[in-house]
Amino acid sequence: MELKPSESIMYAKLPDYVRRTSLELGLKRKRSKDKDFVSTFLSKHLPDKRLRHGEGDLTHKVEMLDNTVSKKKKKGFDLRPQKRKALSVRERKEMKLFEPKPEEQKYEMYLPMHQLWKDYMTEIVDFKRVDPSNANFQDLMLKADYHGSILSVWKSKCPSYVGIRGILIQETKNTMKLITEENKLKIIPKANTVFMLEVEDLTITIYGNHFRVKPSMRTTRKFKERATIDL
Repeated sequence: MELKPSESIMYAKLPDYVRRTSLELGLKRKRSKDKDFVSTFLSKHLPDKRLRHGEGDLTHKVEMLDNTVSKKKKKGFDLRPQKRKALSVRERKEMKLFEPKPEEQKYEMYLPMHQLWKDYMTEIVDFKRVDPSNANFQDLMLKADYHGSILSVWKSKCPSYVGIRGILIQETKNTMKLITEENKLKIIPKANTVFMLEVEDLTITIYGNHFRVKPSMRTTRKFKERATIDL
């Protein structure tokens, strides 16, 4: 098969002077293996710094061609959703989130709350057939919610607390907050205090020393039977 003049020039051997000056021209001999071509290509195009770190050796290296997100955490940027930081107890106290404002300290404002509490008590207890000495009734009274009830301080080691009467608007681990008929907020400690309340012609006595837990914990806590020391 005869080659055309253009094809014969294309596949003709390089002149002798080109082969002699190949090093000066930056030409290298063609190699048959693909890995030699890749190494030559990388050594020509990659910076020397990256070659020193071994990036030119692709023998045992896997390169991901997809546009994947790097698992490494970037500085100052986190892909995970940030959890909202809750306020600490000290911050809540400083902000006075649970403190009733002076204009909210009115006895009449909490009378509907007291009526809701009475309906709540009649739903959980059948006062027409109740036996106050029954252990189940006593356990139910320990775990009941008293927000909205009208409490009276019957006994206390602090004489100034005796006789205070009002609607319970907030209960904490160690205190009872009452709104009196004089529209005053009274904070009564549970320790060494005996409270009384009336519901459906039944008088219930509450010993504050037994109630020194959070209201939410009182519903699940198991109370031990122990003698009550009178004040």
